[in-house]
Amino acid sequence: MRQATEVRRTALDRWREDCLEQLDRGGRFCGAYAAGSGDDRRWNALFAHGSTTCLLSAALPSQRPAPSLVDLLPAADWDEREAHDLERVEFEGRDSLRPLVDHTEATASWTVPVTGEGTFQVAVGPVHAGVIESGHFRFHVVGERILHLDPRLFYKHRGLERAAAGAEPAAALAFAQRACGACAVTNSVAYALAAEATLGLVSDREARRGRTLLLELERLYSHLNDLAQICSGVGFAPGNMAVAALKERALRLNQGLVGHRFRTALRRAHRF
Repeated sequence: MRQATEVRRTALDRWREDCLEQLDRGGRFCGAYAAGSGDDRRWNALFAHGSTTCLLSAALPSQRPAPSLVDLLPAADWDEREAHDLERVEFEGRDSLRPLVDHTEATASWTVPVTGEGTFQVAVGPVHAGVIESGHFRFHVVGERILHLDPRLFYKHRGLERAAAGAEPAAALAFAQRACGACAVTNSVAYALAAEATLGLVSDREARRGRTLLLELERLYSHLNDLAQICSGVGFAPGNMAVAALKERALRLNQGLVGHRFRTALRRAHRF
């Protein structure tokens, strides 16, 4: 069974109509991104239709904004904000374009205003006392009640995408695996699915079964880790130790199954 990829050229004047048509046909929005440079810049969106993937692509002239999709597809918010920060693409039809990866120093530029009696902001990060990814979390609170959270991520830029560009799928898989030490399976499966869609392939039943098993093991380990950290965060040491012991059992199960506690030796689970 092969997966078909359809490329449809469209115009910015019809961008929203063509995207809405994809949704009306039952398409699932998979992401949007800007590509190219100068007079050859394009704004692209991917929609999945079962075994078919449709790529909508529109020319993106300089000094002309692209129509926003956020009101139709809230999931497009980060894609549009990233394109604005990195590619200077302007969008019309949305309330704001708060910085996402452009880390301006002005806090008010990326946080949602929260006002009222007794409101207070609590800043956590971006430097944490642990090994988690850097992130600045701005909590808007009244007492112990959290009214709103503004996250600012993407502090580390390790050049993984640039390093993987041009590599064969099996070689580039290593970069996807190592994007996050605790999410090796999730990132690997996401990369494998994207590579298969690009190559026009669909994984067989055996590969899908293996991926599902590994994803569930990773989900189990991640939940146990978070439960242990929740106990630690409130000073409940017995709970932290009990759940940490369960997490260790899950890690040893990973070691016995794939030869690595964090499941980064998974190339045999993906076939290109």
